[in-house]
Amino acid sequence: TGVRFEKTSDEGDGPLTLSIHDVTGRVVEQVVLPLGTVFEDRTIGTSGTYFFTVAGQGRTLQPGKLVVY
Repeated sequence: TGVRFEKTSDEGDGPLTLSIHDVTGRVVEQVVLPLGTVFEDRTIGTSGTYFFTVAGQGRTLQPGKLVVY
């Protein structure tokens, strides 16, 4: 499962965090993303629906949904 995100100057200079949650809201994985264009490839072992957020400077920049088969 991959997530592509390009950090622009609108997001500021701080680090970005990718958080993946299951349908109960439990954090499955959380990683700090490097600057620039990012492609994070993550293995999620269990099929199902997951939600992700990319956050920085105290706010959500990109929410989304992942469906793993």
